[in-house]
Amino acid sequence: MVLGEVLFRPGRFLKEKVQVKLKAPAGGRSAERPNLNLLLWRPPEDQVAVSGKDRFPEAVLFGLGSFWGEGHVPLGGVDSRMILLPANCLATAAGAHPAAVVWHDASDQALERARSAGEVEVEWDLEGWRWNADGVPVIAGEAAAKAAEALAPLAGRRGTFGVQTFQSQLELEEAAVSGRLDAEEIRAASRRLAESRLKKDFPQIYGAGEAPPPASSPNSTLSTGFHK
Repeated sequence: MVLGEVLFRPGRFLKEKVQVKLKAPAGGRSAERPNLNLLLWRPPEDQVAVSGKDRFPEAVLFGLGSFWGEGHVPLGGVDSRMILLPANCLATAAGAHPAAVVWHDASDQALERARSAGEVEVEWDLEGWRWNADGVPVIAGEAAAKAAEALAPLAGRRGTFGVQTFQSQLELEEAAVSGRLDAEEIRAASRRLAESRLKKDFPQIYGAGEAPPPASSPNSTLSTGFHK
């Protein structure tokens, strides 16, 4: 059971290309606020850019039945319209927080799809992205083309992925990810882990030296999954 945000792994260990699949039973989430939301390219919270009160978008939210606040919320960009939640929506996000809504659909048909979807899949690479629910594109036609144009500046991102329920409960049967690893991030994480273990196991003799980084290729790939 997921409540709030759960990251697959903190850090920017994925880059450029990723595929994420979620399996969630239809009866395992709220009918009023389904909140089957996947956050892609989520950076660590301490690396989210902040300037004054503004948080800059660095992640992308693929949301089915998203609800993160009461009533209406502003539509992002230059459009000042308001949208009604819950809705199926695509949005940029600053950390775990939606910043600008790129596309949304709050129709009864869209929300029924959010309630009944059993499998969600998102693929992202340098050529574009695909977002399917039960094998069918969530966005199609002109709306998909406009959304792709809006998200084009985010190509080549680094980060991780997470599931965000905005305090609704969500039951997951399975989550799996495959993608390209960022070799520099993996080496840095390995060094941090090695140093932490050395300090714990040998507190009197551990010096200032760094643990040697593991061999890794910039084109390394990851393919894994986890189950409840």
